[in-house]
Amino acid sequence: MKRLEKSVSLPSIAKKGDAGFDLQCNETIELLPGERKTVSTGLQIAVPENHVGIIKDRGSVSLQKGLHCLAGVFDTGYRGEWKIVMANLGKEKVTLEKGMRFCQAIILPLAPVTVVEVKELNETERSHTGFGSSGE
Repeated sequence: MKRLEKSVSLPSIAKKGDAGFDLQCNETIELLPGERKTVSTGLQIAVPENHVGIIKDRGSVSLQKGLHCLAGVFDTGYRGEWKIVMANLGKEKVTLEKGMRFCQAIILPLAPVTVVEVKELNETERSHTGFGSSGE
């Protein structure tokens, strides 16, 4: 990781067994209800080869403030600043203060994938059933 400013804190895994590390705002920003904006982290992060950086919500921020992360994939070749798209799904204006932990990043290994077109897919027990197919 590279800090773009000395005031930026490097993230760390908070507790043993945690899947991700919290990212902090590098600016104070306001989001009106229904609004979405990019939020600066002040960090450049090199994702290891054959891995991907995934951005996910922090549960407390989603529940208490109604915020949700959008467009959360960082590939291994990207070297720019990690800016996170945040949307305010709540009914009130939300202010993200500089230094506030607002989302989390998870680094996951990738399975090699080759795209192959076929005429038919194999059948499964679930088959074509979609939403609600498990009875809920």
